[in-house]
Amino acid sequence: EVRTAGGVADALAAAADASFDLVISDLNLGADSGLTLVPPLRGEAGRAPDVILMSGAWSEATRARARALGVATWDKPVDVEVVRITVAGVAARVAVQSAGGNGQ
Repeated sequence: EVRTAGGVADALAAAADASFDLVISDLNLGADSGLTLVPPLRGEAGRAPDVILMSGAWSEATRARARALGVATWDKPVDVEVVRITVAGVAARVAVQSAGGNGQ
């Protein structure tokens, strides 16, 4: 299932109602930063989702902060094949975990 959100508040509201395996977001969300999604998503989820942030204008400091939070960073434009492979990989790992394996 894919869900979309119009910003940080919408994303956090969606996360309050559902569990996500993967969150892909832009770094720049209007007046907010995609980085502000990470602590609440990981702090409240029973199982923390993988988080990927994308931007066309990463600063070294912002990329370092994202990585320190355990967030993958993508540069724009993002290749659709990279998205497909990433989503398939997460789906496969979740299927293994659901079947009782460790998925690591």
